[in-house]
Amino acid sequence: MDTNTIDEKNEKDEEIIISSDELLITLNKFINMYQRSLYKARAHYTPYRGQVRLLNIIAQNDGLIQKELTEILDIRSATLSELLDKLERSNLIKRTKDEVDKRKMRVFLTSEGLDFLKKFENQNDISEQVFETLSSEEKYSFYNTIKKLCTHFEAQAILEDYDLNEPLPPHMREHIPPHERDGHPPKPPHHHK
Repeated sequence: MDTNTIDEKNEKDEEIIISSDELLITLNKFINMYQRSLYKARAHYTPYRGQVRLLNIIAQNDGLIQKELTEILDIRSATLSELLDKLERSNLIKRTKDEVDKRKMRVFLTSEGLDFLKKFENQNDISEQVFETLSSEEKYSFYNTIKKLCTHFEAQAILEDYDLNEPLPPHMREHIPPHERDGHPPKPPHHHK
């Protein structure tokens, strides 16, 4: 048996130990770096949380009923109403009553909404650039790992009877990047004297 084969076998037999803290720190660093690269690419445009995704869905399904949007986005109707109110005030969408069932509201993208989306077209290009260094197998593994973690959180939420879509308590909002706070400024740390 040659030395290279022995070294390869020993490397495979060694268990790689990475602490949970190291994993979380690395994941957080990745998310922060990714968000910064998106912000840099978008220059001065700072959309509300979920705004671009929602506009993209509306653009692909112009005239969707508001209830269908809650199901697609898997969010509460009150949360969606708040997002749609902001988009409507910004003249990015318009809501009209359904011609057949006046109780239903249909959501349409305005020309301003389409222009707004065009400014964010390069988001997919940036996402492709971020993951271009990964092989197909690495992307698949990364995706499955993230999905597994999400499934764990969803199961915990069911077992402990809480809603993952509920807003964070005020004391935790200072840890959220400003563009994800729905316009709420960060609270300065409270120091006791």
